[in-house]
Amino acid sequence: MTQTLIEPTILPMTEKTAQQAHSTSLGKLESRLDELLHISRTLKQENTRLREQQAKMREEQMTLRSSRDQVRSQVESMITRLKSMESE
Repeated sequence: MTQTLIEPTILPMTEKTAQQAHSTSLGKLESRLDELLHISRTLKQENTRLREQQAKMREEQMTLRSSRDQVRSQVESMITRLKSMESE
């Protein structure tokens, strides 16, 4: 029993088929580029928003630290006055 080898048929690419393949590749590339541009814009907006949020949080942190220090000073002053009242 002999096996018959079947050779694949390779058709030459016509100019029209080459243009279609090129057009399809360009379309895919353009679509991917549009997607990446959209992602880039979205990330820039998010980054700006996060930086603003971070700045607000730092400002709030400074305010809270200042308030804490004022309260600490007042409590220490009250303790000192109480101790002096005990001594009298």
